[in-house]
Amino acid sequence: MINVRKRAAEAYITGDVITVKSPIQGRVDDEMLNTGELFKPGSALVSVVASRQDEARQQTAQLELEQTRKEIRSTESELDNLVNANQARLRNDLQSAERQLFDLEGQEQRYAKQASRYRELVSVGAVDPDTLAGVEANANSYRQRASNQRRVVADLSKELGDAESKRKTGSTQLPKPTRRLEILELEISRLNNQLNTLKSKEKKLLELVNGNRRRSQFIYKPGFNGLVLSKRIARGSEVNAGEALITVVDCDQLRVEAVFSSNKVKDVRIGDQVKLKIEDQNGHLSGRVISMRGVRGIRALENSDAAQFKATNDDRMRVQIALPAAHKGGRECRLGDRVDVEL
Repeated sequence: MINVRKRAAEAYITGDVITVKSPIQGRVDDEMLNTGELFKPGSALVSVVASRQDEARQQTAQLELEQTRKEIRSTESELDNLVNANQARLRNDLQSAERQLFDLEGQEQRYAKQASRYRELVSVGAVDPDTLAGVEANANSYRQRASNQRRVVADLSKELGDAESKRKTGSTQLPKPTRRLEILELEISRLNNQLNTLKSKEKKLLELVNGNRRRSQFIYKPGFNGLVLSKRIARGSEVNAGEALITVVDCDQLRVEAVFSSNKVKDVRIGDQVKLKIEDQNGHLSGRVISMRGVRGIRALENSDAAQFKATNDDRMRVQIALPAAHKGGRECRLGDRVDVEL
């Protein structure tokens, strides 16, 4: 009497049902298995190739990518030549500024010595003060010009050092100038901006081409043992993106769904062990309760994974039971088999 009271009214083996939909628009290139056949992990079940429109878009994007890369190579070559020319110009400007500084320092020293001699002559009355004032003015002028030229030399030297440092790292960016930009430098700046734009375009086109390549063919290869429940397509048929192709069940995730009268399972908890007896098999198996929920009022919420039980007015409880690992997948997928469940 205890066993009868603790047995499920109905119980069946069920599992995760998966409907595979096409991610691309195209044509079914191949269908490997028929309804009801078992498959192993990695088996190709269906293949879809992209439509001609997708292939044309892929070719257009590939050609645009190749053209952009040609423009990048051409811009890099032109930019490299201009950067080298600008570096040579900086060296010449620095050498010219150093020579001019050398001349100015010579003039500065000459007039400084002349002013010193004239001061002595003025003190003895040999030279008038106006002549001395003129010499001192020239000395001050060359002193100021030499000071300005030293700053020019220092700035050019610093700019050339920055340019050479950037060149060693492969950078084509301009060094920090301390003067108004030359036409050559403006052209380098323009080409750098153009190169950045082209590289950004190349990145977007590469993402587009790779995305199109991934979408050029879809092959469904599940990573589990399974069973083909139904097929919605035939070889050579046209399918749209999002259209169902095939429905399979994951035989590695089989479980038992049983229905009990609620008063019979009020002492049952998640994790409790139960006895299972599958039809046509000798001996009992040990299962484990993994979920419990009522069945009244939620039938509209049930999906295709759920077992369908006979309609009843009794207050019932739906119990899910995990099967032993040895009875998942493998050579059999006993989906839908009736099971005796005893608490």
